Amino acid sequence: MKFAYFAYFYRVKYFKNIMNQRGNCSIKMEKEVWVLSGIIFCLLLICICFLIGSIYTFLKYQRPGVYPPKKILKQRIVFLGSGGIISLLLFVILLIMT
Repeated sequence: MKFAYFAYFYRVKYFKNIMNQRGNCSIKMEKEVWVLSGIIFCLLLICICFLIGSIYTFLKYQRPGVYPPKKILKQRIVFLGSGGIISLLLFVILLIMT
C-alpha cells in the first residue's frame, strides 16, 4: 500500500519537474495529471479489494460445511476474480499510457 501511495505522488512530482524544465507547464495540465493519477490509484485500490475478496471466498469455498452453498461461492469467486483482473488490466493500460 505504501508503494502505491509513493508511486502515485512520485509520478505527479516527476511530471511537474519535466514540464517546468520545458517551460510549458500550465495549471490545466497539472490538474489533468492529478485527476488521471487519482483514477489510476483508485483502480489499484479496486483491484486489490476484488482480489482479496476473491481469495477470501476461495478459502471459504475449500472449507467443508460452509453455509452459502458451494455453487454460490463459486459464482462469487468468478465474479470477484474477473472484476479484479479487469480492473488490473485497466490499471496497467492507464499506467503504461501515462
